[in-house]
Amino acid sequence: MCIRDRPSATRLSDIQARFAQAGNIAAASDTLERIVRRVAEEFQLPPQAVLSRDRQPTALWARQLAMYLARSASGWSFDQIARYFARDPATVRHACRKVARRRVDDPQLAQRLRQWETDLVN
Repeated sequence: MCIRDRPSATRLSDIQARFAQAGNIAAASDTLERIVRRVAEEFQLPPQAVLSRDRQPTALWARQLAMYLARSASGWSFDQIARYFARDPATVRHACRKVARRRVDDPQLAQRLRQWETDLVN
């Protein structure tokens, strides 16, 4: 393939689209950081514990909640959230399903999640 056959981003609209996408990624990343900090604060854990591989029940549940909130608040895919948390996408899907099931069965959790979702959007 010669150079002129390769697609280029020399059109202004292409360049603007790439910057907009980068801005959305940065905004979503900021949202994920806020989610981790907020959940860690709620559980009185350092944010690193939410991102760690710790399997202690408190850290594990906090991490699963953060993954669930990341999915609902950022709109990121399971793959993107998995990369942020350094996990497999199946782990993120499992966490989201687990939290969603408990949300249905636990009105207090449902209310807490609604409040967090509202806080994170604003």
